[in-house]
Amino acid sequence: SLPAMRVRVVAARALVPLFSPARLLEHVQQLAASLPAQAARRRHNREHGTVLQLRALLASATERHRPGAGHTQRDEPAPEVEALCRLALAALEPKLWLLSPRRNPCAPVRGGLLQVLVCALRGLCALHDRAALVRAREAGAQGAALEAALLAICSAAHEALEGGRASPRVRLGDAGVRAELLGLHLRLHVLSRPEVLASAEQSVVYEHEELLHRLLEDAAYETRLTALHAARQLVGQPLADVDDGVPPVPQPLPASFSLPPLSSCELTAAAQVRVAERCIAMAVAEPQRSCALH
Repeated sequence: SLPAMRVRVVAARALVPLFSPARLLEHVQQLAASLPAQAARRRHNREHGTVLQLRALLASATERHRPGAGHTQRDEPAPEVEALCRLALAALEPKLWLLSPRRNPCAPVRGGLLQVLVCALRGLCALHDRAALVRAREAGAQGAALEAALLAICSAAHEALEGGRASPRVRLGDAGVRAELLGLHLRLHVLSRPEVLASAEQSVVYEHEELLHRLLEDAAYETRLTALHAARQLVGQPLADVDDGVPPVPQPLPASFSLPPLSSCELTAAAQVRVAERCIAMAVAEPQRSCALH
């Protein structure tokens, strides 16, 4: 039940100060190992509590080692944070099937695991810009677990997109988790090396631009709102707090862990115009006040 979920969230945060830094790596490994294998019997409440603990521990460690005021977001991660995040990704590699909407119908577990991965990627500075993501991926053998996580996110996002196309009515409990997954998928596409899909009259269309257009036209309100937040950044507009009472993502990370803003230089001027035109056309028929105001 919802009250029980809130209790688990509070309990997971309360556990953080009980573990010394010397035991942190060991405890993260144990928590990851306790998540089920694909053929194991499922205990959704326990799995949800486990991913919440993992998220709280990684978020706390990353917060403690945030760069100071004189640093930029492009700095390399602190060695102890990098070691923790890479260990977490390696320990979670056999459990990444839990991200799959098709194989794991439990939205809270999927959403909790996704936020664990976001914390780990943030700890590696892999979500700041393209150069930072490349550095994180070029870590030799240590980069294998990161590649597995990125592949699992991509695969789960494709499942979510195809599932939404086959059945436009997304279940209420899944809508926010699906939006968060697709938003992260879009960010990783933007930060990865762009792939050209079409070229005409000196106008290049990249894969991440096509993905953004697809999310803007998604049947689910939460996904459209997530895409609009990204679109605002990619066309050079500031973030805006427009809300009509429907939260786009359940159980969000603390405000200090919001993802770094995307850069408008990730889209060409022609692409920014195309995105803006798509948003204007969308606003005319948009039933949700929040999306229309964006």
